[in-house]
Amino acid sequence: MNWIFGLLMGLLIALTLWRLVTQHEKKYAAKRQALIQHKLDRIADTKQHQINKEHEKGPMIEVRFAQPNELETLQTFLVSQGTNQWNYLPEDGVREQFQRINDGRDQCLVAMSKKHTVGIAIYRQPGDAPTLFDGYVGVNSMVYVAEVTVHEHWGGQGIGSTLLEHIATAAKEQGVDGLIIDRHEQNLASARMMRKAGFVEVDCFLDLKRRHTGSRKTTILKRCLTT
Repeated sequence: MNWIFGLLMGLLIALTLWRLVTQHEKKYAAKRQALIQHKLDRIADTKQHQINKEHEKGPMIEVRFAQPNELETLQTFLVSQGTNQWNYLPEDGVREQFQRINDGRDQCLVAMSKKHTVGIAIYRQPGDAPTLFDGYVGVNSMVYVAEVTVHEHWGGQGIGSTLLEHIATAAKEQGVDGLIIDRHEQNLASARMMRKAGFVEVDCFLDLKRRHTGSRKTTILKRCLTT
């Protein structure tokens, strides 16, 4: 009988130990699951924060090509919003520019927000750049960006760089190596926009014909599209 009693006690002890181990494993599993869930919640919170920050960066805008029946309005927009001490916008030059758009030689992108024009960008066909750029490497395989103008009430919200990104996308589809653009050396707003869009400076020179204030220098920048 003693051996039966001993066997029963052994089974009882084993059962007790098994329950203790099982309870410990359940507690450990619960803690581990809670820790994993906490990490998942943190990741989700981080992603949501990133999404919120993206929405805070700027307004929701639609970018489309200009329509022939709105070119006169867009010309007025360019003159009213683009005229400042840094920009060279002679009347005959602006008129010629929009004639080129009307003829299909140049393209004009329009940024819209709730049916309001908030920005425009004008660019030429690949290889069609002003003679000013003849001496720069790769100009014949580049797209020249003639104008990027953002409404004064919408500045600093990424609209200009968004327009430039659309031009870069279109240029890549045409197999173009890069974009080329210029600005007044001291135009800091344009400098920030172009830097944000991936442009780097390739030259800066005295340009007395087109620059009438400040240093009177033109800075030429390009963005490579092949890397």
